[in-house]
Amino acid sequence: WYLLIVIMDLVKLWRNTPVAAIKGNDVDISRDVIISSARQGLTKAIAILGLKRSDYVGMPDYVGHCIIDFIGRKATPVPIKFLPQKYASAVLLYDQWGWQKTSIARLELKKKYQNIRIIWDRVDSLPLSFGDEAVNSENEADIQIFSLSKTLGAGGGGLVWIAGKGWLQQGTCLDASLIDGLSNILNDANLNKQFYSKIDGFIRNECICNTPNLDKWLRNNNINTATKKENSLRRDRIKIFDSTIMKSLPNWMQNQIRNDMLPAPGIFPIAVNGDIDIIAKDIYAKFRVGIPSVYHFNFNDSYLNPGWRKVLAIPLHSEIETSLLVNIVRYMHDNSIFVNNCTR
Repeated sequence: WYLLIVIMDLVKLWRNTPVAAIKGNDVDISRDVIISSARQGLTKAIAILGLKRSDYVGMPDYVGHCIIDFIGRKATPVPIKFLPQKYASAVLLYDQWGWQKTSIARLELKKKYQNIRIIWDRVDSLPLSFGDEAVNSENEADIQIFSLSKTLGAGGGGLVWIAGKGWLQQGTCLDASLIDGLSNILNDANLNKQFYSKIDGFIRNECICNTPNLDKWLRNNNINTATKKENSLRRDRIKIFDSTIMKSLPNWMQNQIRNDMLPAPGIFPIAVNGDIDIIAKDIYAKFRVGIPSVYHFNFNDSYLNPGWRKVLAIPLHSEIETSLLVNIVRYMHDNSIFVNNCTR
């Protein structure tokens, strides 16, 4: 069966294509609150909180360069472990790969940094409803940020929830003429994929307008319906990881798996025995999943005292077939790859 898998298309850690959920009569999120990207939402969050270059914003280890960039456009990002209590203005909390730490972890942070402003980066989390989840968690953060791109593959799109006010309104499209010109380039059939990706990325990151791909998806799809659909499919894939693997996870992660009302994570972290770099490349070669590299994951239910481990990253989005996940889990068992306790 390995031969059949090798010839399959590469399954990336995040979706290649958007979730399809045809518009009907169901209530949907207003397009007026969808901004170009969650990355832009980070910069908007800093501005909303009135932070400036002289303000220090705490960030987790191993955070992506894009986060450092978009926070650094307005304020000064600092790793949490180096964040001085006296000069801390805000902290960025990150639900890594959609795994949501308990309220105890957020209370621990607030106890150390009293009167701190909290920006909750939830871009990998996929709840049953973005609106309901934002309302239910309003008391836990000043700003919550969600992503339609990372969860639904929508070709861009971010949501910013402001405590006490609701969704941030998109405002006027300031780059309409620029977007029109760039759209003409994107529609050129002779444009190679590399150029297309760079132009599309520029629009998402720098333009105060939605990308053409996002606009098209929004016209034809219902966000709430797509969210419920993909949430259910993610949870179907989580169930493929058997009890032996589940028991290796810390309790806070097991609780999220059991509680269907919590957001569904998008990537499963696997701590392994043996040379993790070799194992990662072997799984990539055999199953065409993810990329042949290693990530770090914080298995502790704490933002202040992380427990980082090198892990394999296995996607849970619905582009990965359940049969493929079954074979990956079987491979891990056959080769005794996963560790029995991720917190050690």
